[in-house]
Amino acid sequence: IPLLLTRAEGSTLAIKRPHSLMSGVAEDKMIRQDYWLTQVNVLRSYLGLLLWPAGQTIDHDYPLVSKSGWPAWGASLALLLLIVAGGISCFKHQPLITLGVVWFFLTLAVESLVTSADLLVEHRLYLPMAGCCLIFSLGMYNWVYVKNARLATAVMVGIVLILGMMTVGRNAVWRDDIQLWSDAIQKSPNKARAYNNRGIIFKYMNFPDLALNDFNRAIAINARYPEAYYNRGGVYKMKGDYTRAASDYTKVIELEPENFQGFDARGYMYRRQGMLEEALKDFNRSIALNSQNPEVFNNRAYVYQKQGKKDLAVEDYSKAIETDPGYIFAYNNRGNLYLESGKYEEAIIDYTQAIRLKEDFGEPYVNRAVAYFRLGRFKESREDVSRAQRLGMKVNAQFLQQLNAASNEGSPAEFRP
Repeated sequence: IPLLLTRAEGSTLAIKRPHSLMSGVAEDKMIRQDYWLTQVNVLRSYLGLLLWPAGQTIDHDYPLVSKSGWPAWGASLALLLLIVAGGISCFKHQPLITLGVVWFFLTLAVESLVTSADLLVEHRLYLPMAGCCLIFSLGMYNWVYVKNARLATAVMVGIVLILGMMTVGRNAVWRDDIQLWSDAIQKSPNKARAYNNRGIIFKYMNFPDLALNDFNRAIAINARYPEAYYNRGGVYKMKGDYTRAASDYTKVIELEPENFQGFDARGYMYRRQGMLEEALKDFNRSIALNSQNPEVFNNRAYVYQKQGKKDLAVEDYSKAIETDPGYIFAYNNRGNLYLESGKYEEAIIDYTQAIRLKEDFGEPYVNRAVAYFRLGRFKESREDVSRAQRLGMKVNAQFLQQLNAASNEGSPAEFRP
């Protein structure tokens, strides 16, 4: 498994992505009592999945007991009590069967009743199913194998082949992110989270229109889904529609007044529209809610820089770096501020650190080339220009002309891009 994880970094399916996407709107707004009562039906469904694993999906849209009806709940409770009674009755003569029953209910209770608000999640069965496997194996041995070994063997081989083929089919769904969440949408068409998560994948793959359709569908299903508004705002940002993006981030803030990311994102939209005071208010609020987010310090620093408050800008870029020493954009941006202020040596130090952290980040090469140029270090400036161009960066033509002229003549550097 560790070897597979090291090789999976560039694959289409990010190893941690499916479970990280399970956060968000699920059944987390329900009354806790409804959740616990519904778990009686869920336990019955878990047993059904163990007997015949059909209809599997990463995100089940399971109905609350108040919607599915109390007769079904009573039948589920009766079945569970019957299983418990059977397990107790086996204690003297078949204690391992009792162990299997206790194991199943105890291990399921740890996750189902304590750890999550999602009603039914298939991975909760991983540990409990060991108890069911124990019961099934003992039953096959005691009631079939001792009487007819060939029949028992044939049954077990048949089960392995059938379930093996079903596993291969299910693995095909998990091979690709889009397939995985499209499968979830097909089986849970009224679950907003499935649309939201597929929209995220479309956005990562640079298909903004497809992502927008999914986020719109998620919001149509659940108009109080902050994640969908936030993600849709990100798509509008990609499209350059900052007004709609800001509107969606405002909706996020209305639904979750303590959402620091909503304030940061809306502040960024205000900044892009030239509304610096409004942006500054949002960045201040975001920092008040969470002072450990380097991005918002970086964003506020840019506003200060535009307002001519260079000391405050440097302070915020430095706070972003203090919060996350690996945040390359703060180094690059602080370097730009130093460059603008004529502090070329300080700028070079910051650009160099950004390059150390990410050698294929082309922008600091261009910026450092300008700083070297200002200091008359033309050879180093040309080297940085060459590296930037190899990385696909476009370099100002006027700067290239002046760099070539200065390199040939040794003239002082006056270019100010």
